[in-house]
Amino acid sequence: MRAELDRRGLSSEERRGTEKDAAQQVEDEVRSYTGVKGWLVLFAIVMALNFGWLFTRSIGTLARGGPSLPSVSLVLTLRTLVGLYGVVAAGLLFARQQRAPQHAKAALAILCTLVVGSWLYFSWKGLIQEHFPFRVLIFAGVWWAYLSASKRVRSTYSTPE
Repeated sequence: MRAELDRRGLSSEERRGTEKDAAQQVEDEVRSYTGVKGWLVLFAIVMALNFGWLFTRSIGTLARGGPSLPSVSLVLTLRTLVGLYGVVAAGLLFARQQRAPQHAKAALAILCTLVVGSWLYFSWKGLIQEHFPFRVLIFAGVWWAYLSASKRVRSTYSTPE
């Protein structure tokens, strides 16, 4: 921008005014993308509901006495903890905590690891006949990409200058 202003031969006052206008436009654009709105609020709600459901379902099964197999009890305990972590991460998103997107991504990665790992183990043991959990991987992949590329996420959770 400075090279173009030099080429046009603007006075120092005109140049300062142009630079100030450009800086204001950039600030206005960043401000328009700031806040838990749009796709970000949808993600935070969906995340809170899905991880909350995982938490309540898993803790409910454990509270009723749970299964007799130790490996199933371990998976249910891990799912309870992952569900709780996901709900906390969603809360951090709503609270606009700076590291919230990293916690949300971590919750998605841990969920995928747990779901795929437990599916592989229980399938190998012949204890389940379910299909591979593609839906969880697609859900996590889509939202991971959103958290990584979104201007709104970057603007809302970046450090103030």
